[in-house]
Amino acid sequence: MNTKLIHENEKIFFILCMVISLLTYFFLIISLIGIIYLVIVFLITFILHGFSIAQIRNNGVRLTEKQFPHTYHQAKQLSSELDLELPDIYIVQSGGLLNAFATRFFGRHFVVLYSDIVEMIEDNQEKELSFIIATN
Repeated sequence: MNTKLIHENEKIFFILCMVISLLTYFFLIISLIGIIYLVIVFLITFILHGFSIAQIRNNGVRLTEKQFPHTYHQAKQLSSELDLELPDIYIVQSGGLLNAFATRFFGRHFVVLYSDIVEMIEDNQEKELSFIIATN
């Protein structure tokens, strides 16, 4: 066999190309799997957020002119003073765990007030309730 047809560093170049190719494929596979994991995590959190909104809408009482009219008008006045759109406000029984929170789902804004906060109106603490509604 004629050895002049083979470069003296060909085996080194072959090994170097093999290592670079394997690393490239490895990182490509890792990135694709990472993207798939990110999509799965996003879908799971989206679905769980939807379930929590459904639970709030199912178990809560929506603030309207007929349901808790005094609190509704207070929230409506606050939103007009702040030049904001009035969000959907729900009152949920909680046993005093939290006072309120706000969330957004499919472009709709929700404010959830826990029942212990709404009871503050009976104790003439309307300013405190206004503060909580305005900050959410």
